Amino acid sequence: MTANLKPTWDYTTPLRTEHERRAALVEIDALVAVWLGITADQLVTIFNSRYPQLYDFELGTYFDANGRKIAANSFTYGHGQTKQDYIDLLAHLENPEVTSPPAGYTAPFYKADRAAEMRAAHAHFQARLDKEIAAGRWTPPESREA
Repeated sequence: MTANLKPTWDYTTPLRTEHERRAALVEIDALVAVWLGITADQLVTIFNSRYPQLYDFELGTYFDANGRKIAANSFTYGHGQTKQDYIDLLAHLENPEVTSPPAGYTAPFYKADRAAEMRAAHAHFQARLDKEIAAGRWTPPESREA
């Protein structure tokens, strides 16, 4: 889904799908956490304790192979989604050999798991920061001489 992303952001680098936009938000949260010295466990704890409604919404959220969101709660429906689409998704997930995916959606489906996604993004950005520190290209503020 992010195959067309480049290291440099410009006008031709839009995040077109609901999944890409959500992934960018998760990465921003993880990047800021690394920047502030917040561990992955602390970040997930903050998410779970301070954003319980978002946590509950995401328990019933999926993305299709094209990045389209399909959710259980009407407040978080994906673009163009109907109530029947989620019911059809559950039927498809229960028996994919017999029941087709909801109309307009493409299997396979990805279950949203923000905690796991935050941990993965945090690990990625922490590793990049650690590499820069080890190479001497960046010094953490607490290590700088006053």
